[in-house]
Formats: sequence, structure tokens, C-alpha cells
Amino acid sequence: MAAFTDRAYHLPAREMPLGGKGIASSAGITARRLEPICALLNGESIAITISAEALLQRMTPPGAISKAMRTLCVGDKAEPRALISALVSAGYERVDMCEGKGQACLRGGYLDVFPISMDNPVRIEFFDDEIDTMRTYDPITQRSIENKPLRYTPGDRDAAERRSKAARHEGP
Repeated sequence: MAAFTDRAYHLPAREMPLGGKGIASSAGITARRLEPICALLNGESIAITISAEALLQRMTPPGAISKAMRTLCVGDKAEPRALISALVSAGYERVDMCEGKGQACLRGGYLDVFPISMDNPVRIEFFDDEIDTMRTYDPITQRSIENKPLRYTPGDRDAAERRSKAARHEGP
């Protein structure tokens, strides 16, 4: 396989809950299912292994994934509240502190995003509505690692819909 590509992915099946109704979804499984699709959409030459069970499970169409992908760079204009809304609409969970994949947090002039396709979250610092700096950071120590542009992919929309329904049923 190394003769064709040095990047290989395993596309896992989603988990079946013990009750057997529906399909459970976690940010980790969603990330592992989206990574090879995003790599292919980026034009990368990769190898994918997949079980028969995973092959039979439906996925979001690649066109919808491509449409939801967005790249942000230093100097881009982006209103922080609009950006967090777009992330939540794409399936990210809005939290007070960004600690896991598929989460986003807006605090003052900072937006933390943990893309499901990255190993570390990205902290975006704004000056008004312009991206001033972007850097990855350690989610435990909160210390910067490196400056890096952000390309985020859609999160787990099914989980986002479940959270939204639960919030509506809880009431004010």
C-alpha cells in the first residue's frame, strides 16, 4: 500500500445502542468517519479500509460535507457571533470550555474551535471582526502550540439535533 499512498484510514461503523433502536454517535466515531471523506474532498490520495457493516450505513453526501467545509486564515473578516452560530448549525456543540472534538466556545474576543479532524483545538483571536491571530493549543494546559489556519468540517448534526430537542423540552 505504501507504493500508492502513505496515508491510510479505517472508516468505522457507527455504534448500535444496547436497545437496538437507532444508531449511537460520538464525536470520536463521527471524526473517524469524516476524516477520509474530507481528505478525498481535499484531493488527497489515500487508502480506506471499511467493514461491510460500515459500508451499509448511510453517510452525509460528500457534496453536503464539501459545502459545509470552511477555511479561516489570519486577516479574514468574520463576525465572531455569526461564526459560532455557523459552527453550531454545522453540528458543533457550544460549551463554556473547549475540551473535546466537535466543540466550540466564544469568550469575549476569542473563539475556540476543536475541529473533529484535528488533534488540538484552535484559538481564534479577533480584532473587531477581523481574525488577528490563530493558533492551536493544548486543551488541558490551554498553552499555545503553533500558529495555524483553521479548516473546519461539519460536526455531528444528529447529536446537535438531539441537544436542541432536549433544550426545547426542558423549557426556560
